[in-house]
Amino acid sequence: MPITGATQQFTKANVEAAPEKPGVYELIENGTTIYYGESNVSIRARLIRHQDGTEGACTRAATHFRYELTTASASVTRQNELLAEYRRLHDGKNPRCNEMGRG
Repeated sequence: MPITGATQQFTKANVEAAPEKPGVYELIENGTTIYYGESNVSIRARLIRHQDGTEGACTRAATHFRYELTTASASVTRQNELLAEYRRLHDGKNPRCNEMGRG
């Protein structure tokens, strides 16, 4: 089941308004999912790292994002579910920034 939260522009203001809670998130570039990530502490902190390039150049190209809150212990499991579903729908391939090993 995909992340059902509202899609938001990947702007500094929207990222800074993201929750400081655990969960998963999807980074999107011009309508295409490029990365599924997780944080067992703060979605906001991870999004800031993607936006400022700390997580790599690939995810910095995101134009939009959405997220889903989870418990800290469930974030990795949920990320794995999202990646498995994506691979099922895309001939066994991960989103391009997940393929690279890092954002």
